[in-house]
Amino acid sequence: MRFLARLTIAQTAALSGLGGLISASAFLLLMLLRKPLHTGNTSVEWLAGIGFIALLIGGLALSIRTESAINNGIAASRWPEDRIAALRRILQSPWSVAASAAVVVVFIVCSFVVHQRGIAWMVFLLGQNLSRLAIAVREPQEPGSDRHNHLGGWRKWSPLRSTHWGER
Repeated sequence: MRFLARLTIAQTAALSGLGGLISASAFLLLMLLRKPLHTGNTSVEWLAGIGFIALLIGGLALSIRTESAINNGIAASRWPEDRIAALRRILQSPWSVAASAAVVVVFIVCSFVVHQRGIAWMVFLLGQNLSRLAIAVREPQEPGSDRHNHLGGWRKWSPLRSTHWGER
């Protein structure tokens, strides 16, 4: 996939989103073919299974490959910092955080309340894609930075010692 090196960061992120949509469409295929699959025609069942696996693996492969290209592109300074910052602002906005929370709620409701597990897995895959993309573009932390890590100084702590270890 050398063409990924020629794309902008926004195009690469959109391609990652497309991979997420493709993998989520695998569950849409199963939902649409639920009734026709129970006809007893095994060739239709095999074809639906192969289509499901192809869509799922193909979409996940495209999504993960483009996220890897984003990580490598950021590390190699392939894109200008202002373009990366614009995508970071979008993926770290309150709307993106709300979308991530909505994914969890919709997944739980669809799985356990309305028993629409196909929709639940579609939403789950799309939410995973969104979170992996947000992780791929987040700002790297400097070693020793305690900004986001509350246990950043754990190496400086003294070891635990007790005179009562081994006693009952």
